[in-house]
Amino acid sequence: SSQELQLDVCVKSGRCVICGGPGVSEAYYCKECTIMEKDRDGCPKIVNLGSAKTDLFYERKKFGHKKN
Repeated sequence: SSQELQLDVCVKSGRCVICGGPGVSEAYYCKECTIMEKDRDGCPKIVNLGSAKTDLFYERKKFGHKKN
């Protein structure tokens, strides 16, 4: 699925997916982000992608734009 593909991209980078620092945990969050428990919500790239698509859908609907 697209989520698995995106997670593979995150994991292969070896960098923190939030701040870009060196990854220290299995899912590649840096030490500071892990201490602040930012790793508990899942991959922020996927969470943000999902909300961005939802926002775009409703913005287009609100203004009557059609997808090209």
